[in-house]
Amino acid sequence: MLVILKLLALVAFLGGPLLIADTWRAQLGTRVSFALGFTPLALMLLCMLFLDELHDGWRRWTVRLGALGALLLLGQNAFACWALITWPEQYATSHAMYGIGIAVGSVWALWFLVFLQRTVDADELSIPGMYSEVVHEWFVLVTSLCFVAGAVLVFPRAPDTAIVTLVFFGACALVPISSLRRRVRERAPAQALVLPPDRTLRPQRRVIVLVFGGMLAVGLVMVYFGHDAPLLIRVLAGCIAAIGGAGLVALVFGWKPVGDLRFEPQCLSIEHRRYVLHVPWREIVTAVPAEHLSQRMVSLCLRNEASWTTTPPEQRERAAAEISRTKNWTFLPIAILTQHYAVDPRALALTLQAEIERAGGGKTSKDS
Repeated sequence: MLVILKLLALVAFLGGPLLIADTWRAQLGTRVSFALGFTPLALMLLCMLFLDELHDGWRRWTVRLGALGALLLLGQNAFACWALITWPEQYATSHAMYGIGIAVGSVWALWFLVFLQRTVDADELSIPGMYSEVVHEWFVLVTSLCFVAGAVLVFPRAPDTAIVTLVFFGACALVPISSLRRRVRERAPAQALVLPPDRTLRPQRRVIVLVFGGMLAVGLVMVYFGHDAPLLIRVLAGCIAAIGGAGLVALVFGWKPVGDLRFEPQCLSIEHRRYVLHVPWREIVTAVPAEHLSQRMVSLCLRNEASWTTTPPEQRERAAAEISRTKNWTFLPIAILTQHYAVDPRALALTLQAEIERAGGGKTSKDS
């Protein structure tokens, strides 16, 4: 087993780790650049060699560091692929070697993650499963930071390419960073929302403007500095800028991505573009926070999934079709996305649950 691990580490090092070590050698020196490239492999090897020989406290940290090493190795290989595509002439003599190392290293890293998921308790990883939202966010963050580091490295030689890479992947890194910060904040107990006087939650335009404004800025920077980039990159930059600009223009003319939430005496009214969905409080069994593909939401579990009504009534068929699509996507009958309202889904769930209980809804002996 030890011989196999050494062979895998040797071949995997020929991919992203070696390319990074070669690229940084002139700036950092041989020893530091080698340590930079080999550290992810070292973390994975230490985890596999000592996984069954450590006490619980050390084992937990060994597992986490091993998983981090696998994610870092995948990020290194992603950066190596980008470098080979961007500067093929610089690495022309070692293309085949890098390609074999990238393939072997990526397969080994993915196998290693699956191995941990099957052999290690979930609480030792501090995540509900290896393919959880947290692992996805960390993978995006690590990969994006690898590209950002590469952009800083190549800036003296190719400033335009470096700026495009830095802006795009820097923006990509902001998404998991904001999500991970939110998870840290949500460790504190949640409290119910204080509703405004008209008992209506409206989408926050500030959040929407930041999203579309950021897309427009990133797209324009990529278009301006990416004149020598491959056609695919220029098309991507144009699409990002167009979506951001179109979103800002639509906001000026009153467009909203989601409608208002109105807490009425007898029902919860969810505004859509062509109709308003009315869900009676007494027909809601419970409201629970949920998450799907990093989208935070509150799920409404109904006693009878057809107990809702619409205004106008003739839009009921359209509403039923949208609810069916939502259920196919999230596996939930009615899901309220909370990011547009800038509220904690746990706080919104508590607020909804209080209204449900006030109206005499919630679980009954029949539901149990």
